[in-house]
Amino acid sequence: MEDRFLRHLRCPRVRGVELRHITIQSIDLSGTVVNDRTDVKAGALVDYLTVQLDSGDTVRASSVGKIDYRPGQRVLVKEKSTNFFGIRKHEFKKYLDERRWE
Repeated sequence: MEDRFLRHLRCPRVRGVELRHITIQSIDLSGTVVNDRTDVKAGALVDYLTVQLDSGDTVRASSVGKIDYRPGQRVLVKEKSTNFFGIRKHEFKKYLDERRWE
């Protein structure tokens, strides 16, 4: 009985993960930059922004390059999510008010 159970665990269908069922979804969300950075002055260049989304969630939006830190300004972020472990990542896309912030 025990040997049959161990053979079943060695079956590739039981151990393996089928990657063809992973889906990646990308949607654009809007929100407001939160003033939570005590070490950075407004207008400085930063690597990420803390954004409160319109849904009420607060997320950290990263960027490939540097971003102007503009607390209180509206932004557009891209949320990438997968059905694999429920991972969600947020990436800064742009400020919604493109006029120069001062």
